[in-house]
Amino acid sequence: MPDAVLIDRIRLLEEIKAAAAAAQAVATARFVASQRTAHAANGVPADRVGRGVAAQVGLARRMSPYQATRYSGQALILTRELPATMARMAAG
Repeated sequence: MPDAVLIDRIRLLEEIKAAAAAAQAVATARFVASQRTAHAANGVPADRVGRGVAAQVGLARRMSPYQATRYSGQALILTRELPATMARMAAG
């Protein structure tokens, strides 16, 4: 396979990876928000709302609860506070 084809393939795969990461961040942010809403609606004390949510994300992503907590926070920031960055990420 020619080098030009290989470098084009590398670029395309990088764009796919970025788009997938954006979709994963959106899904994570929605899941976290949904779980927090459900906790509050079910009468969970305010200081316990959201507990265990990052652990579920960690299981889905195959990462530690600590890493999942950080990732969940980043996903919320990307989707809520950095829409332009999120759009660029989704575009690849």
